[in-house]
Amino acid sequence: MYSELQKSSIPIVNAVLNYVQESGTHVGDWVAGITDQPGIRLPHGHGVKLLSDRVICVPAPNEATARFVEEFLLDPVLVGMSGGTGGETTGKFVYAYLKNSHTKP
Repeated sequence: MYSELQKSSIPIVNAVLNYVQESGTHVGDWVAGITDQPGIRLPHGHGVKLLSDRVICVPAPNEATARFVEEFLLDPVLVGMSGGTGGETTGKFVYAYLKNSHTKP
């Protein structure tokens, strides 16, 4: 049986992984993270071009769910996206973007 945290995480994980799969790219070429301000964090913190880069941002019901999803996406055995676990954020948005020459990391 799944915990409430796991239940709330499944649709977010599925949305991100489906988006990656539809892009036809390898999951290891993606960066995942969490934030409370995706419109600022993605373009200014990571250099993501919101209108032209491959990027997905999914709201989470709470910070605990966002952190759980982030850890799942970053786990090298389970998914294997790049990124570091969320630092100074109460992030309720999970994001993933395809690495590009202008993005960081």
